[in-house]
Amino acid sequence: LISAIVGVVAAFTTRAGSLWAAFILPVIAGVGIACGLFPLGWEVGLFFAVAALSLVGKAVRGGSGSSGVRTALPAVALSAAGCALAIALVASTGLYRVFDAAGAPQTIAQWRHSVAYESEPNILPEGDLRNIEAFVPTGRTELSITMDAPETVYLRGFVGEHYSDGVWGGLTPDENRTYRDLFYTLHQQGFYGQSQLAGAYEASGQTGTATMTISNIRACRHYLYAPYGFSQSDYLRTNERLIGDAAITSSGGAAQWGLAYVPGAVGGSYVLQTELDEAVSSSERVRSYLQAESAYRDMVYDVYLGLSKEHIELLEECLGQREHLSTTQARSRIATYLANNQYYQSTAAGNAGQDALEWFLSGDRIGHSVHYAMAATCMLRYFGVPARYVEGYVVTSDVVQASKGSVDVTDRNAHAWAEFYLDGVGWLPFETTPGFRNDNMYAYPGIGEDGIGGEIADVGKDEEEWPEEEEEEDEEESEEGFLLERIAAFLSTWGKAILLGLLAALLAIAVAAVVARRARLGRLLALFDGPDRRTAVLAAFAYAVSIISSRLPSIDHTLLDQADDQVKGAFACGDRFGACVAANDRARFSTHEITEEQRSEVVRFAQDVLEEYKGTRNFAQRLYDRIVLCLY
Repeated sequence: LISAIVGVVAAFTTRAGSLWAAFILPVIAGVGIACGLFPLGWEVGLFFAVAALSLVGKAVRGGSGSSGVRTALPAVALSAAGCALAIALVASTGLYRVFDAAGAPQTIAQWRHSVAYESEPNILPEGDLRNIEAFVPTGRTELSITMDAPETVYLRGFVGEHYSDGVWGGLTPDENRTYRDLFYTLHQQGFYGQSQLAGAYEASGQTGTATMTISNIRACRHYLYAPYGFSQSDYLRTNERLIGDAAITSSGGAAQWGLAYVPGAVGGSYVLQTELDEAVSSSERVRSYLQAESAYRDMVYDVYLGLSKEHIELLEECLGQREHLSTTQARSRIATYLANNQYYQSTAAGNAGQDALEWFLSGDRIGHSVHYAMAATCMLRYFGVPARYVEGYVVTSDVVQASKGSVDVTDRNAHAWAEFYLDGVGWLPFETTPGFRNDNMYAYPGIGEDGIGGEIADVGKDEEEWPEEEEEEDEEESEEGFLLERIAAFLSTWGKAILLGLLAALLAIAVAAVVARRARLGRLLALFDGPDRRTAVLAAFAYAVSIISSRLPSIDHTLLDQADDQVKGAFACGDRFGACVAANDRARFSTHEITEEQRSEVVRFAQDVLEEYKGTRNFAQRLYDRIVLCLY
């Protein structure tokens, strides 16, 4: 396909009547790269190579032999230098990994999403981790919530289910087809994954609820933000025809909604798990609930344990041999590892297309909530615990209590976290970001799950802390690794400045060339009205011939007296060409005086040729003639 496109476009550019057509190929390649349709590989190199050859061919065919080559080679050289600098700039920053064909549909979808649902840019990436930016809140109000029972509340928005090519997305089309009947059946029974936690409490006989009202001020209008433990059956209902159980979306962009929720639902989840297990033999309601939950759980374990081969190998290097752990054991291992090996910094950014998990775990090891949530989700899956990536807002209990239940949620509360599936109960938040860790929210029955009980110590570090082992590791690096690291650091620090400086110098040279051409043209035109009529005739005729040559590139400058018919056929004023040739010969080769009438005739002819030539050019061509070629 690429070969066919190159062949067709190259043929068109060399056959078309204008030089600008030869620039079609580089434009196609540039737009394709920018939109993610073309990878930066040999295909793009082929595009630019054929574009250069087309430009040379067009210029040669448009001029008389060597003059065409002289026109083409500078243009090709400048284009090649500009492309080389642009590619070097992209390569030095790692941005080339952002431009991939697989990511183009996601990029277009995200643009459409932001236009439809966001009045201001979202401070969180909504699952697009190809180039994570720093977390720099402005303090603007996103939501306003009022709640009866003050407690720490996680308001779920975006939920990422599959991680591929640096982007968290939803269920695949195959999974939608596979599980559509399951979700239809579950919804008919009143079982929804979004509100499963509240359903589990209701099945166990715990019916106490509180109310919450949420107003959307500037947050993304695509989501109906809801806490863990909200009740599906009361104020907020998800779409019963929806396949899946991730975020609660609103196509209409609701401004306010109310809901009922179970206070302390997350904190009592492990106790609830034990109570449901103990009541299954004596309660029909519990048996009915657990039957639906069992079917749903099979889907959860089929879908939410997926990891790529590369990520499994990376996590094995970090966490050791893969093994199946309970949720409590896995959370403990993960929290301890991230606390001891990663460094929290809200302004962390710069993976620039490198896989975010690889960059965070084995690269800079610096990140904010998005990095921690992404890593925790993948680590949970590595240990056999179904997990998803979530973005939304977190409001702590002390803030709610201080505000007496009514809180303005700002973009400082925007947050990302992992959620894991607790068998029999549902999805629960798992917090690993330093400063947000609070495992006191979980109450364990007795010793705890699988013999592991009690709280997990919050061993997160401050932004100023860094593990002492880092210096020892640096000392053990190989010379090759050290050199590569220094080169990468140099490119990231000075590469942009140097390349942009070179690009600026190239641009300055191009501008200087245009300025010089413009000055030369000005001096030539000034001779038309100068005191020396002989010089005026020579200058005006030379100018007229340069315009004629642009229209008739095959004209022979050494035999202009034989080109009378060609000029007459191309220009309406061509019948005066012969007289102007005679006047030019008189001024060049004889000592006879040049009259004012002869000067006026040649100057008027040059002006008329220019006006006719301009009339045959479109706007873009006239712009090219004026700015680049400096014909007038």
